[in-house]
Amino acid sequence: MVHPVIYCGNSLVQADKDYFSDLTIAVYRLCRSHNLVGKLALLGDNDLTENFFNLQDLSQGIARDLADGVSTRIFPGDQAMLSVVQLEPGRESDVHSHPQEQWGVILAGSGMRIQDGDEHPVTVGDFWRTPGGIPHAFRAGPDGAKVLDIFSPPREEYRMAGTGVFAPDSE
Repeated sequence: MVHPVIYCGNSLVQADKDYFSDLTIAVYRLCRSHNLVGKLALLGDNDLTENFFNLQDLSQGIARDLADGVSTRIFPGDQAMLSVVQLEPGRESDVHSHPQEQWGVILAGSGMRIQDGDEHPVTVGDFWRTPGGIPHAFRAGPDGAKVLDIFSPPREEYRMAGTGVFAPDSE
């Protein structure tokens, strides 16, 4: 069995996969406190590095539950952040807003993009822009949906595992 190795600056930490998520968060916080976020990488059988990832690899990214039946994996960068959102059929996120600009593209399934009070039906290949401060949400269609969201600048509250779509002080 290959155990993942987390690299932070000049330090290597070997992890058991059962504890990988907690360890990643702990090491990320350590790296962040030492301004080494760009150096965070996972080496091993899934080849997660600081710059190369795979959308299909569910072990990659920072896990976050956004709502019942809505989960995401976050990939933070210095100036932008990717969020791969998986929605079960008929499930939806809470209407929310944030100061970051957000782009989204539907990769699989279908759904309804709710933006500034208007509903927009979307299918695979459709994409949209949401300026900062605009209320928005997404409701999955009958087959569910997979959406790739891009934030700029990154949402700080998404740099660690957690729950919900709201910033801690906006609820």
